[in-house]
Amino acid sequence: MATESPPCISFNERLRRARLAQDLTLRDLMKRCEQAGERINHVTLSRYEKGEFRPKRRRRRILAVALNIPFDDLDSLDENRQESA
Repeated sequence: MATESPPCISFNERLRRARLAQDLTLRDLMKRCEQAGERINHVTLSRYEKGEFRPKRRRRRILAVALNIPFDDLDSLDENRQESA
């Protein structure tokens, strides 16, 4: 009997879920990103969550630090090939 693997969750959905799991607003996350080393505007964060843009690796690391989660939980190997602004 074959078992089904869970569907792949996109970066934007993982980001959104991680933020909501901590009851953070986009502005809260913006402040945490600034404390982690880079200010990322709440509008930009919203666009990341909607999948309109995908942050480069450096910003994905800042987001992981700001959310206090392992980078690998936020990022995925299959998406690393698609570097965009």
